Amino acid sequence: MVSRVALQVVMRSDSVTILIMNADGSSGIDANVSAAAKLPVILPIAIGTLIAGGTLLLIGLLMIVLPIAVRGTSTPAPRPMTGPRPMM
Repeated sequence: MVSRVALQVVMRSDSVTILIMNADGSSGIDANVSAAAKLPVILPIAIGTLIAGGTLLLIGLLMIVLPIAVRGTSTPAPRPMTGPRPMM
């Protein structure tokens, strides 16, 4: 016998227990169970995480690219020799 049951539970605590059994208490249950949850707080958390990740990615790229760009453009000027001259 195949029967379908839809159950909606409004969560009032941290856990819910659902019991599946035969009406007469006999053994031999074959059940396909699926569950879903609606969490309205997930979307703002996901958006905040994506923004933070993008910001950190840009900061990391700047930390890599800027030293390379700055290093290639400036060379130090030669320093004048001071002190005794070498003997030849």
